Amino acid sequence: MKYQSKAIPLKSFKYSESSIIAKILTQKYGIQTFILKGVHSKTTKKKLALLQPLSLIEISAAYRPKRNLQQIQEISLAKATNLSIEKELVKLFMAEVLTKVIYESEKDSPLFNFIWDLICKLNTSANINKNFPLTFLINLSRYLGFYPDSSELFCLSNSSIIQLSSLLENQNPILNKKERGVLLNSLFVYYQLNDYDL
Repeated sequence: MKYQSKAIPLKSFKYSESSIIAKILTQKYGIQTFILKGVHSKTTKKKLALLQPLSLIEISAAYRPKRNLQQIQEISLAKATNLSIEKELVKLFMAEVLTKVIYESEKDSPLFNFIWDLICKLNTSANINKNFPLTFLINLSRYLGFYPDSSELFCLSNSSIIQLSSLLENQNPILNKKERGVLLNSLFVYYQLNDYDL
């Protein structure tokens, strides 16, 4: 069945001399794995550029539920990006996390819209909040079904509990690099306790 959908590339890798495989989050069918053949042709090289992690694209594809590898017929850029290296690094972090936590190949509109809107916000913001990775992990957990509350922060030190509580309340605490690192590791542990290996 042919369909068109907004989509967000998460990861791609070389499959053979002339093919690549891309893992893409689609608005209509969730995570799908696509194969792009003939990557040495001019049109396919343009497609490859659109498959950078967390690009905002639109695809036209044929959905075949019994196949592990789907095929993209058309691909285009949905929203242009003008990013700094810092933003690209944040997007790589986000893509790595999303690749590890989204397993289902089912439609999940709230999750898709959260990720799409967050990428739009990241692309258009003048500066990146240094707490962005922390707030991303916290807010993502809401869509995965295990948003933390104060009773679940038992594994943290008192100062970390206060800082994480501030983040949960959408405040923007001023944290140094070490404090952000401690909180990030604590959030990784929290994800692991909920069966997500980051």
